[in-house]
Amino acid sequence: ESLRILLIDDDENSFALMKELLGEIDGRIVELDWASDPEVGLAGILAGQHEIYLLDYRLGATDGIEVLSKAKAAGSKSPVIILTGQSDRVIDQRALEAGASDYLVKDVFDVARLEHSIRYALERQRLSKEFELEQYLLRSLLENLPDNIYFKDRDSKFIRVSRAMADWFNLADPSDAIGKTDEDFFTDEHAAQARADEVEVMDQNEPVLEKIEKETWPDGRTTWVSTSKLPLRDREKKVVGTFGVSRDITAQQEALNALSQSERLNRQIVDTALDAFVGMDAE
Repeated sequence: ESLRILLIDDDENSFALMKELLGEIDGRIVELDWASDPEVGLAGILAGQHEIYLLDYRLGATDGIEVLSKAKAAGSKSPVIILTGQSDRVIDQRALEAGASDYLVKDVFDVARLEHSIRYALERQRLSKEFELEQYLLRSLLENLPDNIYFKDRDSKFIRVSRAMADWFNLADPSDAIGKTDEDFFTDEHAAQARADEVEVMDQNEPVLEKIEKETWPDGRTTWVSTSKLPLRDREKKVVGTFGVSRDITAQQEALNALSQSERLNRQIVDTALDAFVGMDAE
């Protein structure tokens, strides 16, 4: 597999030197293309057909950082390394602020430094794509799963909820739940029990799975959910809150309660009939 790189530089000598320096990186043959015109170079960045872009700071009368800024403004996420003929902290800072992956001075960098910069840019690009995929998957889950999903901090304040849970709370947008607690939506009867469960999950560092919860609302409604709560950990594995999933089982629970009530009523009828029979027999 080859590694395609585009050099944007109006100096043909730079292209010849770069082509000589860059032969192979991490077992991949480098295919170096060249664009001497800044507009052609910008079009190349926007096309995204190369994995790395080497952009000279001076392109005749054009500022390479301006080309980079235009590319980023147009939505390009391709890694761009700025090359210049002089060391200048102001230029360096401008390049990084514009979104450059790195900044190299032509007169002092060697092939090892250049290859290191390219590897670094490729790794950042890989991690960025992984992060974007994870964010996409999480958004898809939170937007489409019919069950209620939530994340809370150590004070049981919501830091993120799913679309289904926002609908459960009758909120226009999931972000409206951020910073609130169960006390903002339920009566104290349920809010206090939910908080106690979450404190136990955090203290014990153990999940609570498929617990049947009775939810009591300020308007007098009662709903039932099957919920699982787990400790939320940071990168260092420290517990920083909880997260959970709950599923509405109100219809099932009400049917079960009705069945239980019917069974109790039937037992009462049977007991009453037996008592009556025993009494008649005694007479």
